[in-house]
Amino acid sequence: MNKYEVWCPEICQTRDDAKTINAFDAELAATLWAHWHDGYTACFEIVNGSELLVCVSECASDTVQEFTVYGEMERVYRSCAVKNLGNGGGK
Repeated sequence: MNKYEVWCPEICQTRDDAKTINAFDAELAATLWAHWHDGYTACFEIVNGSELLVCVSECASDTVQEFTVYGEMERVYRSCAVKNLGNGGGK
């Protein structure tokens, strides 16, 4: 796993503001940054349809790659047994 610096010029960030992300590659680092950013800001602008351009650089490297990050909402359902009725139904 490598360390990457990720920042978003579209929200006035520079490399000095970069978040360090551990990832297998730069694309995954951009994706993980988007997940972190939405949760950290609690605005969920990316998952609500906004796209942001982010810059990604492997730590200690001068090479910068740009990625567009975007997301989508996903329905998640769960169930939990309340009690065992023993008759196979809830009637």
